[in-house]
This record gives sequence, C-alpha cells and structure tokens, in this order.
Amino acid sequence: MRFTFVTALAVAVLSTGYVHAAVVDMIGDQDLVDGQNPVFTRDFTGAKSAEDPDPFNISFGDDRSSSPSFGELSYTHVFSLGGLTPLSASIAIGLNDHDSIASNPIDTIDIFFDGVQQDDDVWEGQSAALPSAFTVRSMPVDVSLLFDEMLTVRIVAVAGADQNIAGNSIGVDFSTLTIETAGGPTTVVPLPAAAPLLAGGLAALGFAAARRRRV
Repeated sequence: MRFTFVTALAVAVLSTGYVHAAVVDMIGDQDLVDGQNPVFTRDFTGAKSAEDPDPFNISFGDDRSSSPSFGELSYTHVFSLGGLTPLSASIAIGLNDHDSIASNPIDTIDIFFDGVQQDDDVWEGQSAALPSAFTVRSMPVDVSLLFDEMLTVRIVAVAGADQNIAGNSIGVDFSTLTIETAGGPTTVVPLPAAAPLLAGGLAALGFAAARRRRV
C-alpha cells in the first residue's frame, strides 16, 4: 500500500497571509505495534499482504548461527510538493529485529537518506526486551534533500566494534515521510486590513441606534 496526501492548515493565516500544509507519503501499512515482541521472521513476513510493495514485510539477512548474514534494504519515497516550500520534515519507520536492546544498547544499523549517513542513535537500545522485536521511531530529514520530490532510504544491518555477532536480519514494516510546507499568499484578508472595515461597520450601527432613540 502506498499513498500521498496534502493537508492544508489555516495556521496564522490572519497574521501572515500564507497557507501552511503537510505533505505525507506513506509506504506500506503498520501491521505491528511499537514494542511488540517477540516478532520472529515467520511472524513478520506473515504480516505481508498483496498491498505491501517490496521490500516491506520481507526479512533481509539471517542472524542464525547456521547461516549468518547481514541484511540491507532500500526504498524510495516519491511525492509532489505542489509548488510549496518545505520547512521541516521527519520520517517514521517501523523496523523489526534490529537487535539493539536496552540492556545492550549497541549500534546495529546504519541509515542513509539519499546516500547521506544519518545520526541513528535513536535506534540504539530501543528493541524492547528481546532482540526480535518491532520498533517504531522518528528521525528528522534535511529539507535540502526534498526539492527533487524524492527521498531514497537505505538501511544496513552492521556489526560495530562494540558487538560480536555473526549476522543480523532486519525488516521494515512501513515508512511515513511527513513534510511541513509553506505556500504562497492566500485570498484571506489579513487582520490589519480588515480592522478599518470592522470599525466602520460598528460606527454605522451606532449611528443607526442613535437615530432610533431620537425618533
């Protein structure tokens, strides 16, 4: 499943005369709950439906001692800004089995946006009580990467110097990119311009009331 929508917001329109909107692009759908565990490979892949595009709800790599390997996956958000200017952005990712638990908060994944490695500390020590768990976290996105209306995400399972594991499987359930934007001026009359009209209307009402009293 994939959908993109734009939500227009009347944020400070009276004071600024500008429309703010959120562009949201979601790939996949959330089948699991943050912190859910254990979620084994068979459970994760079993949640995949015909509406989930690859590589969603597919497990990459293998951390079993019999056939260890490190997983890697990538996907691309494609969206339209509709002529709006991106102000800020974030991406929420649902990741399964990244093997970094609270009692051993090690670096087990590297995440890249358009080839640029990101600060992924938000994932360390967040894999619930068991390594085979589902985790949802949000990361900021540099808006300079969004002007081409595409964002490629690459997630790589790793074994850093602070750990000793033979392999690491990972899987992504969904990814939601949210972009806060600002557009052009609206047709709404700003408050300073409307104030004289309001004052004139009140004066006219007062004059009419005075005439009624005299009559």
